[in-house]
Amino acid sequence: MHTHLLGFRVTGGVEYTEVVPGERIVAQVHFFAEKPTWTFTFAPADGGTEVVAEGEWTVRLPIVGNPIEGRMVKEHEPYLETMLADLKARVEATSAA
Repeated sequence: MHTHLLGFRVTGGVEYTEVVPGERIVAQVHFFAEKPTWTFTFAPADGGTEVVAEGEWTVRLPIVGNPIEGRMVKEHEPYLETMLADLKARVEATSAA
């Protein structure tokens, strides 16, 4: 994975720490100064699937960590909504097959 933080290119990876088919995926993201944990849960809802994402992350940088966390949350919101819609569509397509 690649992103930019304060004008610097940051490279990292994702480790899936828990996968329960049809129920939950937990992913740990590894970047230089941050390690967010994302939990995606899936549940049947009105003939479809409800997909919920919960993110937890801490930027371990003295003084600037908390402001960066807030900025990253705001920056990730549109991406997360798009990702959830795509994920939901893929889960439902697989379920229908």
